[in-house]
Amino acid sequence: MGKLTELAESEGAAHAQLALAWLLAKKDYIVPIPDLRNTPTVPPRTLPRPTSCRRDAGLQGANGGVSYARPMREPHPVELTGTFVTRRDDRWRDDRWYGRFRLRFPQVSPWPDLYTTFVRVRPGWRSLVEETLSVVATEVPRQKTWPVHLLNQKVHGRGWEFDLGPPEADYLCLEQLSDICYIDMRNLHQLIDLLAPAMEDAHFFVYSMGDGLGQWVDEVRIRDGRSSFARWALAGEAWAEFPVLCAELGDSRAGDETFGRFVALMSDRRVV
Repeated sequence: MGKLTELAESEGAAHAQLALAWLLAKKDYIVPIPDLRNTPTVPPRTLPRPTSCRRDAGLQGANGGVSYARPMREPHPVELTGTFVTRRDDRWRDDRWYGRFRLRFPQVSPWPDLYTTFVRVRPGWRSLVEETLSVVATEVPRQKTWPVHLLNQKVHGRGWEFDLGPPEADYLCLEQLSDICYIDMRNLHQLIDLLAPAMEDAHFFVYSMGDGLGQWVDEVRIRDGRSSFARWALAGEAWAEFPVLCAELGDSRAGDETFGRFVALMSDRRVV
């Protein structure tokens, strides 16, 4: 108890704060207080996960003490190569990109949603989208399932339960219908980039729900017919870390009202 008191005094923390820091650093599914990982509900005296408190490092931080400050996350820009990754490619099955995924596509704009993304196709561009999807299916034949669907409001609106525009409007829907999807995320980025000129502006994320391969979140923006991608690396599984990441981004993007509404929606639904 003496060492804990000494450590607490040196860090300006209470014993309870040290205990919470230690528990939060053990595993993503260990939650000492219900809903503690939902940032808006964390009480003022509760500290975020310590950056240096690991199971193999005890309570020692970089300078011998506990580090409480959450590091500023920085995204990693994703540079497209212009080609798809196939079995003949030496990039094939790179574990940083390829996996057995359960993908979700939470959308920031133009229609906030926590699971699925709808991007409107520019009027008159449907044929280009159809042709692109057909060519890609031939170029990457081993990719049997793509989480990308070309839908029409009149034809598919009732069955797919969406009502976003006039009957003639077409949409590119990003949603995984199968339980699992084996895919190289670089190929999904490449497909979105090819379709971007036919798409209206949109902003969404992509992450996977499990199987130990989901320690990343991709942020996608389509603007003026161009796409951009950034990858956020996570310490734990994306299903648990994504709400925390968005809360942090909401603080750093305080002037972005659209993103603020998305964060508020996530907080209200308490979805992880």
